[in-house]
Amino acid sequence: MMIEENSIYCGDCFDLLNYVEQGSVNLIITDTPYGISDETKITFTNGKPVFMSAKTKDEFEDRYSVSEMIELYQKLAQHADKILKSNGSLIIFYDRGRPHLLSPVFDTFTLRNTIVFVKTNPSPHMRKNNYRSGYEQCAWFTKDKYEINFVGQENMINVFYGSTSKHYTSHPTEKYKWMIEPLVRRHSNVGDLILDPFVGSGRTCVEAKSLGRRYIGIDINPDYCEMARKWLEAIPDPVGEWFR
Repeated sequence: MMIEENSIYCGDCFDLLNYVEQGSVNLIITDTPYGISDETKITFTNGKPVFMSAKTKDEFEDRYSVSEMIELYQKLAQHADKILKSNGSLIIFYDRGRPHLLSPVFDTFTLRNTIVFVKTNPSPHMRKNNYRSGYEQCAWFTKDKYEINFVGQENMINVFYGSTSKHYTSHPTEKYKWMIEPLVRRHSNVGDLILDPFVGSGRTCVEAKSLGRRYIGIDINPDYCEMARKWLEAIPDPVGEWFR
């Protein structure tokens, strides 16, 4: 069995990654689980604030211990090292309060930069005992070589701004177009293969398809896999290279 491109697979990602051709992937973008279902975190449903733990009950579980998270990143780094091309990139969204959990990735790859996504309408902090969370961030790792697409100084800044008011799916942690699209544009080329081993709503694959890239998505939740497939079916195949 070999993993085929332009497909969403359901199952344990670390089992399925064994069937991805070595040295075939140009870019991995992923939002790993890191405690978003914490009892104190807030999100919005139909414009109303709700606790994330309530929204994700019985369908989304990511309460991992420190040792479990380190093991997760260790496995991710090992697989990424095998399947990425020599000039490929690995981009991981992570808990900014616990960057030390990424230590296995630092041991395998070179950190090139941190990219920040500022939310213009951050969720409220209901208990008023800490700052509101106004941004997310990801880390960009590479091997010795890498490629990146910069046109001018204005799009070389590692900070992006956008609203969190619109979701396409019901996935509790759906990433936004303004977060993922610029990563796909800058870190891959038309025809490249992009992988998301924790694909969730399918956003990474949607942006990959929209921009003429090939894609592979993996998720352990069959409902999310079906969600991603339906979203991708609604995305027309790009014609030519006008989207570059």
